[in-house]
Amino acid sequence: MSNWEVVGLDIGRSQPKGVKMSEYGQLETYSFPSWISSYYESQGEDPLKSDDDLVVELLENGENNGPKFFVGEVNEFAAKRGTDYKRLSEEKATKHNLIFALTMLYRMGIKDYQPVVIGTGVPYLKLKEYGPKVKEQFDNKRYKVRFYKQKNQVEARVFDVRFGFVVPEAMGAYYDDPVDDSIGISDLGSVTHNLVYLSKKRVKIDFSTTKFWGCDKLEDNEKSVANNEEIAEMVCTDMKGMDWPSELPIRLAGGKASDLLPFVRKVYPNASVVPDPLFANARGFFKVANLKAKELQLV
Repeated sequence: MSNWEVVGLDIGRSQPKGVKMSEYGQLETYSFPSWISSYYESQGEDPLKSDDDLVVELLENGENNGPKFFVGEVNEFAAKRGTDYKRLSEEKATKHNLIFALTMLYRMGIKDYQPVVIGTGVPYLKLKEYGPKVKEQFDNKRYKVRFYKQKNQVEARVFDVRFGFVVPEAMGAYYDDPVDDSIGISDLGSVTHNLVYLSKKRVKIDFSTTKFWGCDKLEDNEKSVANNEEIAEMVCTDMKGMDWPSELPIRLAGGKASDLLPFVRKVYPNASVVPDPLFANARGFFKVANLKAKELQLV
């Protein structure tokens, strides 16, 4: 059973984030931009110049050929004019999300036919809608993928995904560093703000929600139209709208958590930032999947 690999995947709209355990027992983190566009063959310069430049081909239903995509950093140089390659769909169980997940497994070094257990997440209020669809993508599935790299290198990989466990976003941040006391988790992402209020390690469902706005929706031509103080005010408005008491300990997650903390503390003085705000959900997803794998005696 030692060949099994457990990973946590947080497929965000700005970047997929991955976590796995190193051979030395430390959590390793991985990320790349959530950029994707349809592949086309260049008649001039080869766009694949670095080890991170990839064209990804997913082979489905026994086919020898499949759709190809520029994935990740290479899109800055290869995407066709007018292609909105930086705007991942807000839905979770999509072909693009699957391509990102499989590309992350490749970049994490998952081997050919190596059995994998995946922990991942969806917005809190979309758990019933997206959760089963995402789980279906990662339960007892084998995906054959070709990765095209610089210098005409091609690698074929079969990903043997045995189990998928789906966790609400923000709960991943909680599971990364759980506490017994009452606590609120504010997880601000690119397109959602997930708020989860827990007491005695259980969610208070009428005090927990997802607000469908995030940092990407506050941008105009990739420049923020709101400063950190204004964003923090919006975050606090959401928490107050869910009747979170001002004395409640709050943990902030997401890439802007540290920037927002001084302003959030003006309203919620017991606020703090989770240990690894950018990877908090992915770390928690990994820990949930790893616990499930141990219960199943897989690792």
